[in-house]
Amino acid sequence: MHKRRSCIKILSIFFGAASLSLVVSVLAPVISAKKYAAKMAFRLGSDGNAFSNISFRTNDSHGRKVTLTSDRVSENKKDNFIFENTTLTFTMANGENGRICADVTRTARADRTVCELVGNVELKTDGGLLIKTAQSLVDFDKKIVVGATNIVISKKELKASSRKYSFDMNRNILRLNDNARGSVGTDQVTANEMVIHFDNMNEKSAKYIEAIGDASYVSAAYDLKADGAIKFHGDRISADNRVALFYKRNGKDYLVKSDHMRATLDKKGTVNNVEAIGSLIIKAKDATIRAENGVFSNEKIVARGNVVISSRHGDVFGDVAVLDINTGNVTMDNFSGVVADGRRNQ
Repeated sequence: MHKRRSCIKILSIFFGAASLSLVVSVLAPVISAKKYAAKMAFRLGSDGNAFSNISFRTNDSHGRKVTLTSDRVSENKKDNFIFENTTLTFTMANGENGRICADVTRTARADRTVCELVGNVELKTDGGLLIKTAQSLVDFDKKIVVGATNIVISKKELKASSRKYSFDMNRNILRLNDNARGSVGTDQVTANEMVIHFDNMNEKSAKYIEAIGDASYVSAAYDLKADGAIKFHGDRISADNRVALFYKRNGKDYLVKSDHMRATLDKKGTVNNVEAIGSLIIKAKDATIRAENGVFSNEKIVARGNVVISSRHGDVFGDVAVLDINTGNVTMDNFSGVVADGRRNQ
């Protein structure tokens, strides 16, 4: 009975309330003498208690199966334990199965709410999420995972990496810092910080990503850059602070700049229905259009508010200008005058 109680104590310490997930929010098992099955070898020595070849099965508070295996569990200080070659398999609330493994897992604080996982730390789920890193510090009280080692994440067509990270188990949100990079299919994302919302990824919303600080999104159809942030939620995009959109149409290059942009993507990933707000600049081969705001839809850009069209022939002023992407022609509504050779003609 002493052996069983000791094992229950060790497992309760490590897999106590809400600690069943490394990077996904999974309710922790309720360990009790009436609800478990375990196999172990026990040794009591001068350096403390130790168990080897542990296999432990239980259910969480919702009746979902949980299995723990570890080659060895030892107590290096009173109530401080080290798990070697540990694998935890579990079932999440949505029925998806997952697995967490690490070479070494040890308690990192006296109150045992913080544990350190070191060496080949990996999380894998049936839904295609795979996270690999070398070291993680897990705060089971706050349900936060942090690390300052290289991390690689993949889920279906999404891949990402960075040198620092934190994971909020409550909200299922991963933050990547320091050389954050990602890809969605063939598209590439870079930023000072990247935030991935896993709960908001489904068939209707293929991606929910925030690229923050010196953000860039490069695809075959367009390049989008912003000093502030670029946010992707399914087929919707928003970008803030000195935004620049580069794209090609019919062999011609276009550059659209503004303070803020809102846009949608079609099924081919092409930018459409762009709303540009504040300090709009449109640069084409032969002319530059400046205005307060603009809308890009159905292969046309409509610029509004104090519009100025500049070319080698001079400047044209008006209230509204329409640029046809297919033909390259520009038309002006509410024409107010021109400037040629430094003179304005009304």
